[in-house]
Amino acid sequence: MTDPSIAISSPSFSPATTSTPVAKRPIAARTRLMLEGPVLSTLLRLSSPNVLNLLAIAGMITFDGLFLGRLGADALAGVSLAFPFVMLMQHAANGGVGGGVSSAIARALGAGRRERADALVYHTFLLALALAALFSITLLLGAPYVFRWMGGQGEVLSAAFSYSNVAFGGAISICVLNLLGGAVRGTGNMALPSTVIVSSVFAHILISPLLIFGWGPVPALGPAGAGWGLTLSFGAGSLVLIAYLRSSRSLITLAFRGVPLQWALFAEILKVGVPGLINVAIASVIRASPM
Repeated sequence: MTDPSIAISSPSFSPATTSTPVAKRPIAARTRLMLEGPVLSTLLRLSSPNVLNLLAIAGMITFDGLFLGRLGADALAGVSLAFPFVMLMQHAANGGVGGGVSSAIARALGAGRRERADALVYHTFLLALALAALFSITLLLGAPYVFRWMGGQGEVLSAAFSYSNVAFGGAISICVLNLLGGAVRGTGNMALPSTVIVSSVFAHILISPLLIFGWGPVPALGPAGAGWGLTLSFGAGSLVLIAYLRSSRSLITLAFRGVPLQWALFAEILKVGVPGLINVAIASVIRASPM
């Protein structure tokens, strides 16, 4: 006779009772600070570098105006025709699509999905290339019509083309710098992208006079020199961010191999980025419209 108190049922030996739940990847300290930190201090810490970026870009435009003004009124007026569209690229990549990048990566990290965040970085890089190609093709082809519509003619129009052909052709440096900066901001690291952008602006201010007026073996490029100063300095900043995202110091990793394309990840970025892009485009068209 079997004693019920010592009877052992077969299900007690099933694998389900001995399995352990899969451990989640621990949330990084910086991500936890964004999720659980005091609201006011977190907002101030995250927003202050962006304010510094805006001041730096405004300073860049001011210094370009001072340098180009020494070439004469026609040169300054010509470059002024292209400035609104350079700012369109800057703000579209930074506050428009860049905001969508930051949002998507922050959500992935907040949910503990590090692999998804890594994949989003690669898709961000591809999106930067596509956005740069779109800007370069559209603005280079449309500039002759738009600048004339804005009143450009003669020497003014020549100066506008001299600057815009370089600046619009180098859209890749602006887009990669700002979109990858948005990826780093999505990890809660606001200081690095801000430092890189501000440093790029300072580099632009230092090398632009040399390229505009020439010195020694460096020929005077005129308005095109300001465009080269922008492209070279922002290109160097892009390389710095690429190197950081491929290093062990970054919470997310930019890998160029082994990451399958997923249209859902592009959509994750663009569902936030496109509305921001539309707002930036409307503001830029208003600024560029002749009075």
